[in-house]
Amino acid sequence: MRAGHWALWCGMLTTWMGTAAVGASENWPTFRGPDGNGVAPASANPPLKFGPEQNLQWKVPVPGRGHSSPIVWNGRIYLMTAIENQPQDASPSANQSDEQSAGRRRGLAGMNNPKPTAEFSFNVLCMDLSDGKTVWNQTVCRATPHEGGHRSNTYASASVVTDGRYLWCNFGSQGVWCLDLDGNVIWNKDLGQMTTRNQFGEGASVAVHGDVLVIPWDQEQNSYILAVNARTGEDLWRQDRNELTSWSTPRIIERFGRVQVIANGTTIRSYDLKSGELLWQCGGQTTNPIPTPLIWKDTTICMTGHRGFSIQAIALNAAGDVTDSDRVTWKRSDSAPYIASPTLVDDTVYLVKGNSGILSAVNVANGETVIDQQRLPGVDQMYASLVTAGGHVYAVGRGGMIVVLKHGPRYDEVHRVELGEPVDATPAISGQRLLIRSHEHLYCFAEGK
Repeated sequence: MRAGHWALWCGMLTTWMGTAAVGASENWPTFRGPDGNGVAPASANPPLKFGPEQNLQWKVPVPGRGHSSPIVWNGRIYLMTAIENQPQDASPSANQSDEQSAGRRRGLAGMNNPKPTAEFSFNVLCMDLSDGKTVWNQTVCRATPHEGGHRSNTYASASVVTDGRYLWCNFGSQGVWCLDLDGNVIWNKDLGQMTTRNQFGEGASVAVHGDVLVIPWDQEQNSYILAVNARTGEDLWRQDRNELTSWSTPRIIERFGRVQVIANGTTIRSYDLKSGELLWQCGGQTTNPIPTPLIWKDTTICMTGHRGFSIQAIALNAAGDVTDSDRVTWKRSDSAPYIASPTLVDDTVYLVKGNSGILSAVNVANGETVIDQQRLPGVDQMYASLVTAGGHVYAVGRGGMIVVLKHGPRYDEVHRVELGEPVDATPAISGQRLLIRSHEHLYCFAEGK
């Protein structure tokens, strides 16, 4: 990083935690909440019992498709969506037929959508928290995607990030966008087209700390991680990565007098936010990394759950290659999530196995089992990450079954409800409200409604 960039960064540094201090119980600035672990502030009090006929404050349709999870800042909700502007051709083109035949030869039959011929609008939505009414709907670009994507993915699967001044949105191959809170475009950055594993599509969110925005760009070749000036989009540093496609959102944390960017992958890596220098790395993860790293005290816990399982707890004062060293304070290989990020309540990590509705809980200090692989009733698959508030864990299945558990040494279910619509987005918690985005609607639940 050039000296001028570092001076700007230091002079204008306003950490996201400091910005969020006002009205903290109402704000949910990333899909993993204000603490990055999916945990609501202590003052938050969302309903424990809710459903289509219980404590429903409002329900509104969301145009287009997207697994982008809602975030909340100062009474407004922000999310991303992709809207198809014209119907798809009923009969595939010769090229599409060739691609589908190639997919069948690779054993991917039925997994991917064909490459689209229609143009899509890529939109950022702002909605009023009190009633769900649209405040603004900004189309940042229109384009025809170059890959079909996995049938369960969308072209708006990343989530908006805010620090209370700006919004940042990663539409991947369609660009990274910075908007103000009124929907005006401040800058955008075109990083080209991603080539994802088996054309499964894109979905990692960006991360922000002060005036630095970190953009993950793991694909089938030429992977890298990029830091830019969050206010201008100007490049600060870039580090090439020996990684194939991953969909994990980086985690930024300050410890031991330095700010680290922790990027999950087949190898977990930590970079210095100021310079991009590789601080430490740890191998041993499985393929297709997606879960976002957890932070507990001076430790990060990283997980992968595709074609094997790996959970590793790594001391944040690590240096160099720490694979299988004493800097890995504990690890497990019996269960780990594929897509859904875990959550942390006090001294317990809650997680699911693969994409299933099989819940486990382990002690965050030593990795010992607290709850051993308990089936969540009615939940066959999970994409939505776990969230928690008031000592309760909220787990949302892909089919729309929602289970609320009380934190403790044993499985203690306090509520179960069928929403009636598929859900892949992670819930958001804002004070007394619980927000859940289904495939077609955004729901707001609150006590007494």
